[in-house]
Amino acid sequence: MIAGAPRRGPGRPRKSQPLAAIKAVIGDGVGTLPPLDRRWIGAAAASAALDMSARLLRTWAANPSAYGLTYGVHYRDLAGPASRRASYQFCVEEIRALISRPPCLRDAARGQGGGDVSH
Repeated sequence: MIAGAPRRGPGRPRKSQPLAAIKAVIGDGVGTLPPLDRRWIGAAAASAALDMSARLLRTWAANPSAYGLTYGVHYRDLAGPASRRASYQFCVEEIRALISRPPCLRDAARGQGGGDVSH
């Protein structure tokens, strides 16, 4: 043993003990976390995938309530709060689901709809 090195006594955990304790609480990690179900991509790539202009996507993100977008579901902004310019990313799957619904159902989902929604 090296002089001056601390001894590992009975109360001191071994290196593998914390890992074992974590595994006991959360399991082996398989199936414990939800799968990543959203793929976030930039406006140019999202516009190509959605067959619409990047400018239109950015307009939607800048005024989300008018178009039924939800932050964290349909779009997100990676720019910091002090940034002058937004850096949007979009979830193509969620936007496709939104625009595939009839407009009257989109309005009803936002709580602004009215009238007959039977199609």
